[in-house]
Amino acid sequence: MASTMQTLLIGKIPLWIFDLDLGQIIRYNGYEGFYLGLGLHTNDRFSKTVKLGGFVGYGFKDKKVKYGGDIDVKVHKRSESVVRLEAYNTVTASGDVVFFDDRFKPWKTDNFYRFFIRRMNPTIGGQLSYSFRLRPLRDFKWNLGLRIENKDAYQDYYFGTADNQLLHAKTEFNFTEAMIGFRFTFRERVIETTKGQISFGSKYPVVWLNYSRGITGFLNGEFAFDRFDLKIEGAKHFKYLGDFSFRLMAGIILGNLPASNLYDGRGTYRGFALYAPFSFGTMRTNEFLSDRYVSLFLSHNFGKLLFKEGKLFNPQFMLVTNIAFGSLGNTENHHNYDFDTLEKGYYESGVLIRKILDFSVYDLGVGVMYRYGPYGFDNVSKNFAYTVSIFYGF
Repeated sequence: MASTMQTLLIGKIPLWIFDLDLGQIIRYNGYEGFYLGLGLHTNDRFSKTVKLGGFVGYGFKDKKVKYGGDIDVKVHKRSESVVRLEAYNTVTASGDVVFFDDRFKPWKTDNFYRFFIRRMNPTIGGQLSYSFRLRPLRDFKWNLGLRIENKDAYQDYYFGTADNQLLHAKTEFNFTEAMIGFRFTFRERVIETTKGQISFGSKYPVVWLNYSRGITGFLNGEFAFDRFDLKIEGAKHFKYLGDFSFRLMAGIILGNLPASNLYDGRGTYRGFALYAPFSFGTMRTNEFLSDRYVSLFLSHNFGKLLFKEGKLFNPQFMLVTNIAFGSLGNTENHHNYDFDTLEKGYYESGVLIRKILDFSVYDLGVGVMYRYGPYGFDNVSKNFAYTVSIFYGF
């Protein structure tokens, strides 16, 4: 059982000198449909210093093959210094926000919003990065990187800028970015296992900050911009009252970019669907577009306060409120894309009943969310979203 838990937490199954990447076997989203693939990396049996790997897969809706490869070199163990080189031909979500230590695992609830993604961009690219810790600042994990990417527009979208009344329409975009970022985790709880290092976070808020600089005229880069992305999350247990958690996300882009590299609102509405934490359950997919935004996700689980613990039926009430503000300059540059902007503030609240069925390893529940405020619909029924929830106990 312990070995199974380690496998799920790390996301890898050891096979001789290789690790099978569980996150590359199967996934689903609105663009690719069902995706089946294979991802392999060498493990410590091959080398404790160098790790080689790659992936290949196929999306049955977009009918495209994706593939890529990477190499990691551990430069210094105590400082966790790793140089990573990767190249890929894949698809990337339009308007997504990714931090340097994000790793996709289909069973991780943070990634449930990806099931609802509809706009993606065929992307060919590569990245060179260096991650490390500095001994005087051990609570910081740093990352430096250089990324180049070529992206195709989604369907018939085009990015058009006017120059002396002449429209320059683009459907292919080249980016060169220099990046620096960190994750700050005060007194992080980390354990070493036979399958690798596992972090259990901290009782203090965790902070991520990324900065990217777009470079023109270098490695085909066409866009000059400055981009700052911030994420702060934390949780607090209150005796007798349950558990409160929050996530704050914010970003600002100084420059004129196509929709592929702006901020999507992270809407996951489907009427009745899977509950996706840290997304907006009543917001339609790709309903909003921003070049600066702030989102706040709040939840409070009352735990066993209202019901006694049973064998299988252990209902727990959880209150949820999500808020977003944003804006977008140069809206006229985005063509064949129907979107709104978030200046007025987006609000939704709801209640989940967790553990209607409690299987210890995971639990199932139901919930309802309601959209209100400036972006609420006059037709009240359109403001509701109904969900089924799944949470894991690891």
